[in-house]
Amino acid sequence: MRYEIIISSEEEERVVIYAKENTPIIKKIISVIEDSDRRIIGYRGEESVLFSQSEIECITVIDGKTTIVTEYGNFVLRERLYSLEEKLNDDFIRINKSTLANLKKIHSFSASFGGALMIKFKCGFCDYVSRRQQKAVKERLK
Repeated sequence: MRYEIIISSEEEERVVIYAKENTPIIKKIISVIEDSDRRIIGYRGEESVLFSQSEIECITVIDGKTTIVTEYGNFVLRERLYSLEEKLNDDFIRINKSTLANLKKIHSFSASFGGALMIKFKCGFCDYVSRRQQKAVKERLK
């Protein structure tokens, strides 16, 4: 197998594969490329960590900064919440104006006085579902 890598600031990122047939190696290359588009980089001080979407409990705004909440702690993002909403898979849903929740990482729900719905995540982080989003959340959970 031959390959060529060209690094240029003038060209857009592009992958071209020439092959006689679709082999397991080509499928693996495609999987790696697609997975890299879905990973998210979080920052904590000088440390930067690459997260798969399945590791993320929720993404929320804390002190004006977009933050990933995971079982390993909180990490700051350099992307805005609305742009992440387009990038994330179907496991994520907006629960209020400033939080996207991973439905697979929800530990429990509790209703409080006045009908507010609170979500507790597996890592212990809690947040409320806004009245506007309650119907959408209930429909996705059924």
